[in-house]
Amino acid sequence: MVLTARAKPEAYARIPSVIHADGTGRLQIAREHTDPLTYAYLKALGRRIGVEVAVNTSFNVAGPIAQTPVHAVETLRRAKGMDVVLLFANNGTVFAAWTRAAELAHGGSRFRNWLTQVAGGVGASIDAIL
Repeated sequence: MVLTARAKPEAYARIPSVIHADGTGRLQIAREHTDPLTYAYLKALGRRIGVEVAVNTSFNVAGPIAQTPVHAVETLRRAKGMDVVLLFANNGTVFAAWTRAAELAHGGSRFRNWLTQVAGGVGASIDAIL
């Protein structure tokens, strides 16, 4: 996130959570050939919510920045409004942990459906991810 840009007025209406108090946003560009998973994730968001935007922030809630899988799960447990954490191994395996609230939402299918879309976008098997 090395680029900073002033937000356009329409951004305030569509994506207010990514605009800082000073009216700017920090940009990070994901390209399909260099980061296929993030690219597929953003494309899936675009299909789902109409914008290919996600918030990338320090992963900490009432504690230090998560640096291990255990820290990540502990942070997820403390967070309000966060349902899922994805952990990416060096070998390409992706592990998912989610809260009871996420499992109960829509009969537990919402996150699994989203994950299936993302996995398909990068040519991964859902069995390898779950």
